[in-house]
Amino acid sequence: MKYYIKKSHKIYRKYGFIDLIVKTILFIFRKPNEIQKAQINVWNNLSKMYGSTVQYGPFKGMQISKKKSWELEYGLITKILGTYEEQILNILIKFSKKNNTFIDIGAADGFYVVGMAYKNIFRNIYAFEINRQSQEVIKLNSKLNKCKKNIYIDSEASYLKLKKIIKLRKKCTILIDIEGGEFDLLSIKVLELLKNCNIVCELHLFYGKKKYYELIKNAKKIFHCKLIKRKFFNPNKFKELDNFSDNERLLAMSEGRKDNQEWLILTPK
Repeated sequence: MKYYIKKSHKIYRKYGFIDLIVKTILFIFRKPNEIQKAQINVWNNLSKMYGSTVQYGPFKGMQISKKKSWELEYGLITKILGTYEEQILNILIKFSKKNNTFIDIGAADGFYVVGMAYKNIFRNIYAFEINRQSQEVIKLNSKLNKCKKNIYIDSEASYLKLKKIIKLRKKCTILIDIEGGEFDLLSIKVLELLKNCNIVCELHLFYGKKKYYELIKNAKKIFHCKLIKRKFFNPNKFKELDNFSDNERLLAMSEGRKDNQEWLILTPK
């Protein structure tokens, strides 16, 4: 029950009250909406062909656990096709040339940390995830890909925990996706601590833009700052989608975001 309460809160913050109600009803009656039906149709076909193994992109060959959640995960198809947040993944890989430590704050199912470990992109990998069930999925995915010993898993990130890592590793690449919690985490004190790190932070504007502008203002004092969005996606390049309708192909590439998501990229001055 505790898991579902947390899950509901996360959906409410990310997609809004109406979407939460719709998903709750769908969960109770187990009837997917039209968008989910299209995605399930595509996923079922991909699953028959490839199971749950990534077919394209930097994480090609990585296996993703089939452990079920209470909804069809948005992005599962794009993870298999190697396009999930690909602009972010490419930036993280570019940063790996400058240091060998990766910290994922809000690691979810471990897609990034397991992929980085599986492909030996980073040597030292830390996953922070407050949800215990998600921690178990990270462990399962790391075991599937035989890289369990390379990933350190912890719950909530804090100044003291990050300070300990920085003291040991010096320079790190950090990914942050904590559903609005980034504005509280990235205080001036923490930004100063991480001043020699490369940071990619997904921004969530659930409570307006006041904290958003404050974070940008503070970050610019310490880092070079850049804001990026998902530029485009092209479902027609995948032969696996040729037999689906235009709508199904487009919906298959959706990551289920409420708006045009923005990421903050911070690099040391």
